[in-house]
Amino acid sequence: MSDNSTDLADLLGTQESASLEFKRTAKREGKRGDAIGNAVCAMANDLCGHGGGDVLIGVDDKGQPVDDVDLSDRALLQLTELRDDGRILDRPSLTVDRAVFRGKPVIRLHVEACATPPVRFEGVVWVRPGPTTRRASREDERVLAERRRAKDIPFDTRPLSLARLDDLDLDLFRQSYLPSMVAPEVIEENGRPVDLQLSSLHLLTPDGTPTVLGLLTVGLDPGSHIPGGTSSSSAIRARTSTPPSPTSRNCGRTWSGCRPGSNPSCGAICEPASSRTGSVRRPARTIRWKHCANSA
Repeated sequence: MSDNSTDLADLLGTQESASLEFKRTAKREGKRGDAIGNAVCAMANDLCGHGGGDVLIGVDDKGQPVDDVDLSDRALLQLTELRDDGRILDRPSLTVDRAVFRGKPVIRLHVEACATPPVRFEGVVWVRPGPTTRRASREDERVLAERRRAKDIPFDTRPLSLARLDDLDLDLFRQSYLPSMVAPEVIEENGRPVDLQLSSLHLLTPDGTPTVLGLLTVGLDPGSHIPGGTSSSSAIRARTSTPPSPTSRNCGRTWSGCRPGSNPSCGAICEPASSRTGSVRRPARTIRWKHCANSA
């Protein structure tokens, strides 16, 4: 939502762009049908990758605010209906608010970029390749479809934007996890730095952000980034297991706190896993934590 004390001319600029469009009135008709609906669809598709965009109603094509803009609740509600009337699919994240542009009141429609493009308005894909709204070409639709597929990744390899490399136990990774997954001669031959080793095992993204898998396997405190992310989601090497204590509580530790040979007081249920031969291998026996608790 807009802060009415902030002039959008200073925040967004005074010229139309791929992420900013001006409309003199809230009139929905135009040369290509519903001009505002087309613009919202184009902002949601975010062809240029700006993260969405804004439509300002009450500003002419030269970037000058006009008078007599309808700022009533009824006008704002009619514009908000764009989100829910079923003509734009997938439904965009859209907010409508009163704002100030060059000292005069206007209506601001802020549209977030859709995570699952292409977005269609009345069955047509609209994009903004520049300061204009156009029907998407076949190549535009291919780019949007590839962007959607790129984001459709398994849960365990998704990045955790607030996590950092410091949230991972690198000593545990080097000493236990890496040798259990990659043959020692391969590690020595490659000579990769630790960030590339983490990335090759999908514990880190190429840009250095820990993934869900990274936090659950070698994270220091996965519960701070993943709700319920404790040892119950981790797999660790171990030779023996102890039945859970009847008087126990969740310890919230990762397997970095229950290292092999450390004789943790928490209980676990063993589930053997067959070993694999070759340059990449798995432990001959793993524990998948179905219960992790300390004695009360």
